[in-house]
Amino acid sequence: GNFEDTGPDRDWGDRNEALLALQRLFDEAARIEENDDEAMFDAEAWRALRLPLQQCLRDPRSHLVREACGLLAKIAHACNDERGLPKQWVSRDGGRPCLRDATPALFELLGSGNKLNGRVADDCLVSVIDSTRSKHLVGAVFEHASVKRAGKAPFVRE
Repeated sequence: GNFEDTGPDRDWGDRNEALLALQRLFDEAARIEENDDEAMFDAEAWRALRLPLQQCLRDPRSHLVREACGLLAKIAHACNDERGLPKQWVSRDGGRPCLRDATPALFELLGSGNKLNGRVADDCLVSVIDSTRSKHLVGAVFEHASVKRAGKAPFVRE
């Protein structure tokens, strides 16, 4: 499926189905045993996912936001081991480029005033940080939080 938004009349059902298919793909990737094969996901995969995933996170429909956040959590879980280190056979970079690029959209959701989307984004951020233990991702989170706090946006949990 294609989950890229190609206009205001784009059928959101197509994007939802594509998100669900990608979630199933990463569920399968999480179950793959360690091997010496090439990584399943590389920088090209993350580039292909970046913009459409950000569009889904910024969609006004909470259902799409929930599925996009679910996909991010599954990417983080599938691509990293229990210590938060990349599973080299799934993705050498642990999916960090994709997860890092989604961070600003997740923070926008936290500050959007939509309580449902804010709660979903908060759960997603916690899950991603817990799964990755990435200094780059945590740095992006703190950088964005610092910029928003300077603007007195009251959405970062104390």
